[in-house]
Amino acid sequence: MLNFKQIVRMINYFHKYILVLAVTLTFVLTGCGALRTTGRTAKTIGKVGWKTAKVTGKVAYKTGEVAYKTGKVTSKVVRTAVYMAKGKQIIPLEKYGNSLYTTVKINKKAKAKLLIDTGASKTQISRALARKLGVNLNKGDPIMASLANGAVVSGREVVLKEVRLNNVRVTNVKALVLDVDMDDDDGLLGMSFLNHFVFQIDVDKPELILQQKAK
Repeated sequence: MLNFKQIVRMINYFHKYILVLAVTLTFVLTGCGALRTTGRTAKTIGKVGWKTAKVTGKVAYKTGEVAYKTGKVTSKVVRTAVYMAKGKQIIPLEKYGNSLYTTVKINKKAKAKLLIDTGASKTQISRALARKLGVNLNKGDPIMASLANGAVVSGREVVLKEVRLNNVRVTNVKALVLDVDMDDDDGLLGMSFLNHFVFQIDVDKPELILQQKAK
């Protein structure tokens, strides 16, 4: 027959045991929940396949190489062709403040006034211009672009079938289309076009001088 003190000690013993068991179960269940959540997040990131891009200036544009990619990038390699007469081609430019603009024809459909920007690795067109051209943004690679003010915006990298500047034509030009237009400009002409030439910019006249690269 147990006395009163023995009964109290037994109750205290089982109380501690139950408390430890409850804490252990709580830890295990919480840990499992965290692992499941992390797993779902990892899968989500793996499916996105974003590219990153730095964007500066009044009109948003991409500079430098892609910093990193996650997931699979589905864009196909496209060949670019340049068509122009031998010798130099001189294209008059329009000057507004410190900015130089030129008028191009894209995809044989629409004319656009683009800012000349040698610091942009890609040409960029506005969403309004993309709609006018009938560009299917869903087929473009998704990108994340960091703006000069620190904001980050999403967009698409697309391929323009042709960009014509006077008598000079370049096919399959890569361009960016951001999800939010920064202003009313049509966009900018970047190095995805200019890099196919030996070029000079005369700010005083102003004019753009293009010459074929030696093969």
